[in-house]
Amino acid sequence: MKKLFIFQLLLLLTLSACTSIPDNSQAISDNSLVSQRIEKLAKVEHWRVTGKIAFLQQQKRESATLYWQVDEREKNQSLKLTTYLGINVLSLAQTNTEVSLTVDGKDYYGENIDELIWQLTGLIIPTKAMHSWMKGLPYSSQDTIEFDAKGLPKSLTSFYNNENWQVDYQAFRQYQQMILPSKLTVTHGDLTIKLAISQWSML
Repeated sequence: MKKLFIFQLLLLLTLSACTSIPDNSQAISDNSLVSQRIEKLAKVEHWRVTGKIAFLQQQKRESATLYWQVDEREKNQSLKLTTYLGINVLSLAQTNTEVSLTVDGKDYYGENIDELIWQLTGLIIPTKAMHSWMKGLPYSSQDTIEFDAKGLPKSLTSFYNNENWQVDYQAFRQYQQMILPSKLTVTHGDLTIKLAISQWSML
C-alpha cells in the first residue's frame, strides 16, 4: 500500500509539472528533483530528531526540548519532551503491541496516542502525520504540497483525523547527505506548533 501511494504521488507530480513550474532556467524543468527527493525520503523509515518545539494557542504558550526516535517499519517510537531545566513534560514509548505515556512520574496506557497525550497534558500533537510532515512529505494522498524552484516543499495542506492542517517550511539543512527541514510551523485552528530541529539522524 505504501509503495502504491508513493507511485501515485510521483505520477501526480510528473503530470502537474508542465503547469506548475515556470519557464525559467533556474526552475525545475521536469520535476525530477522533486521525484528523486520524495523517493529517497520515503525509504527513510528509522530516524531520530532532536531540537525545540513550541505550542501556541490563545493565551497558552508552552515550549520544550524535543527528542523523537521513530521506526516506522516496526511501528516503534520514543518521544520525550523536557523543559529547559530538564524537567520531564512527557515520555512516550510505543511498540508494535503497546503504548505507554509517562507524565509526572506516573505511567499510563492506551491505544490512541494523540488522545492519550491530550488527555494527560493538554497538548495537541498529530503524531502519526508529523512523521511525514517533518520530512517534508505528505501524510496521505489527499494532501496538497507546494514546492520551490529547488524542489523543496514550501507549504503543505494535510487532511488528518478528518480535519485540515497547514504546514509551512521556513528552513532546511543538510543532514547525512539529505536536505531536510530544520524549521517548520504547523497550524490548525487557533493552534500553532513551531519546530526547530537541530539534528536529524537516519538510523
